Parts: sequence; C-alpha cells; structure tokens
Amino acid sequence: MTDIGDQVRSAASRAAAWGPGAALRTAALLAPCPAGSVDWDEGAGESWARALDGDEVAALVSVRLPLLFAPPGRLAGAALPAEVVAVAVDDLDEPALSCPEAVLAAAFGPGAAGRLDPAAFSANDLWYVTV
Repeated sequence: MTDIGDQVRSAASRAAAWGPGAALRTAALLAPCPAGSVDWDEGAGESWARALDGDEVAALVSVRLPLLFAPPGRLAGAALPAEVVAVAVDDLDEPALSCPEAVLAAAFGPGAAGRLDPAAFSANDLWYVTV
C-alpha cells in the first residue's frame, strides 16, 4: 500500500498556480504519439484530464491540483512542469493507494473522501469519485 497523503498535501498547496491549461499541457506530454490524445470535458465540469494511448488510459491529471497518476514507464523521462506532483502507480485500477481521510477531504471535498476507503483505493477510484 502506498500512502499518498504527503503528495496530495503538496499538490493542494500548489493549486493556486494550476489550472485547466497547465493540466491539459501536462496530459498531452503523457499521451504518446501518434495514437495519443487528451480527454477532458470542460462543459461537464470534469476535474480530471485523461492522457490516452488509443483507447487505454495512460495517465490521470487533475485540473484543480498539480497532481497526476501514471505508470512508472510513462513518467520516465517525461519533462513535467516543476509544480507537478507525480504519483507512479503500476496499475491505475489496482487499489494500492491510501491517504488520510482528512487530507482527501481537504483536497477533494468531504463528499469525495466519504466515497473512498482511505485505506485502499486505486487512482481510477479517486478519479471516479472526484471527476
């Protein structure tokens, strides 16, 4: 289990300097060419952009915090902006993450924190409850 409390706190402390433009540029860095693309529905108010490799999700990038989740191989050599807090996860679907509930609530709101098991969740679980 990987506790991401410190990473989430760090990203939340840098949120003022972050926004959709920075998130989309970062997601584009992680979407491989030629099949890569970025999925984000601004009109729906989504708070995450997804870097896609064809139909596969390559990375999740928060629009509100400089926080992203991606496999280590995707992060290797990526020229990410200095403010980005990157969390390497082997599998975006594996419930291998933990985070104190108070940290989740402060960063993503009490509703999101209440919908996750803070002791075991996946990057996709976090995306789903906060998208």
